[in-house]
Amino acid sequence: MKKSKKLLLVSSNSIHTFNFYCLVKDYFSEILIITDIRNDLIPVEQVEFNFSIKNPVCFIKCLAPVKKIISDFNPDIVHCHQANTATFAVLLSYKIKSRIVFTAWGSDILVNPYKNRFYRYMVKYILMHCSYFTSDSVYMAEKMSEFAEKKLDILIANFGIDIVPCNRVKEDIIYSNRLHNPLYRIDKIIYAFHLFSKNNPTWKLVVAAVGSQTEKIKLLVNRLGIEDRVSFPGWIKKEINEDFYCRAKVYVSIPESDATSISLLEAMSAGCLPILSDLQANCEWITNGKNGIILKDVESDFFQQVISFTSDYLIVNKQIVLENATKKANSDKYISLYNRIN
Repeated sequence: MKKSKKLLLVSSNSIHTFNFYCLVKDYFSEILIITDIRNDLIPVEQVEFNFSIKNPVCFIKCLAPVKKIISDFNPDIVHCHQANTATFAVLLSYKIKSRIVFTAWGSDILVNPYKNRFYRYMVKYILMHCSYFTSDSVYMAEKMSEFAEKKLDILIANFGIDIVPCNRVKEDIIYSNRLHNPLYRIDKIIYAFHLFSKNNPTWKLVVAAVGSQTEKIKLLVNRLGIEDRVSFPGWIKKEINEDFYCRAKVYVSIPESDATSISLLEAMSAGCLPILSDLQANCEWITNGKNGIILKDVESDFFQQVISFTSDYLIVNKQIVLENATKKANSDKYISLYNRIN
């Protein structure tokens, strides 16, 4: 039921912003978005600013108009996403701490603060100047408290998924759809598949998405002589992505750092066996040997473990998704949080 409350949403132009908006839009009578680039999927008023700190003068000039916009809108709740310069600018311009919610996304907490002193200072400032917090993993929540130098009360919630509807027979397909950037170690997946495919020639590897290393990993596939068993469909639509989930027996994602991955939750709902890097956020969803495989060694022939894995994980994963990963479950969590804000 829609409440007579106004939300100021501070977030970048991302599909995650759209997904979050869909979770909470029915709770508010009015929503205004402050962003870097307008998101045409979201049918509400949006105000764009260049918050880049590369030009400090430009950043400072943003503060006065941001303050006026907030004052004129007079929001009941300010919900800032990501510990970035947009959130930093809003908090410098708005001082009613008791109305501010902050949601961490991942690299803003797990990677950026280690780049330089400014990022670390900014993250700490943001965490010290909000009253309510959300994170999609316990691990990231612990990092947030570490940077704030105090125990924060953090809601564990994500942006939710639609259950992937599957009525296809599973094939000998391993599916990867993370970005082709160094963080995600797609080259390690290809090397492991090369070893695995020597004794399992019927299996195929599908490497969706794109990134800075796309051409490099395609050359690697050719050098290893497995181009007939590895395909690169590129950046694909939602329907095609879901079709690969439904066809694949295995889903693999082995980044060096990560919070809760929406693609992991989608793969779990579609009945894929997850193979994941040994990260705390992954271990919050997957118990090694029970409902997936957690890798200690990404250099090994780790796909070989798939052959002896039983199908008991299917029921376990679908129950986990229903209880913690659907849009409805997470919408209820955010609304419960909003109800605490007077």
